Amino acid sequence: MDCVKEDYDNKIKLVLGDQVYQAIKSSSQGFPSTTYFITFTNNSSIVIQFHPVSHPIDMMVVSSVRSCLGCLVPEFQLLNTIKNNSSWFTR
Repeated sequence: MDCVKEDYDNKIKLVLGDQVYQAIKSSSQGFPSTTYFITFTNNSSIVIQFHPVSHPIDMMVVSSVRSCLGCLVPEFQLLNTIKNNSSWFTR
C-alpha cells in the first residue's frame, strides 16, 4: 500500500494561528502521520501530527495505554479537520 503524504507546511498556521515561531518537520515519519515540532513566539512548544481521516488515532486505545503507562504516553486531542485530513497534537 502506497502512502502519498501531503505537505502540511502551509496548514500549520491555519491550525495553530499566527503565534507559531518555528515549525520543523520531523526527520522520522510514521505511516501515515506527518509530525512537526512547533515552537511558539512565547517559547512554548508542542508536537503536532497530521493524520488522514482514513487512519485516525484510536482515542480509546491511547487512553487505555496511558492509564497503564502514565506520562510515557503523551496526551492528545483533535484540533481540527482540514478538508480530508485530521490534525492532532500531543504535548
